[in-house]
Amino acid sequence: MGSDEKPSMSKAELRAIWRDPHIDSFSREESLWEFWRQTVEDGARPSDNEVLEIFTIENKRVPDVVGLLAQKALLSQSSLTSARQYLATHDGNPWLTAQLDAREMLMGLARGERVSAADLCDALVRKGTFWAVLEAVPVLPPEHLGELIRISEERRVFTRGQRHHLQTVVSEIRRREQDPDRG
Repeated sequence: MGSDEKPSMSKAELRAIWRDPHIDSFSREESLWEFWRQTVEDGARPSDNEVLEIFTIENKRVPDVVGLLAQKALLSQSSLTSARQYLATHDGNPWLTAQLDAREMLMGLARGERVSAADLCDALVRKGTFWAVLEAVPVLPPEHLGELIRISEERRVFTRGQRHHLQTVVSEIRRREQDPDRG
């Protein structure tokens, strides 16, 4: 370990810090983030009760944590409902709203729900949701792919590199559909 590196705390130690109201808010905020970052990194699937506990505390990092859990598909439908209630009582948060909308759209697609291209693009093509676009592309109907690219170019919420990556992924999918033997 280099001189700049700090020994990392265990998840139990981190949990104890973010739950303790007597510890300064900055330490609680960072402990909450680090606890959940480690949880996601470990591949652990949190229980609904663990996720619901997040909404009972006052901590500036709650939206960051919930957004991370949404991105990694670690929120159940009931957790998503709780997250929406949290947003309603905390003046909303556009970034977190975008993460939740994208995850809900992806969950609907996974259940086989039919979605219009306009609704799909509205939920997925937002600042900070490129992860959701990449997750959706392989399961989208072909007619939605062109619309997704068109809207992402029009709205310019993704970087040029992300838009190029999206075009490359879609081109590869179309190539495989046209010539499945080359896949």
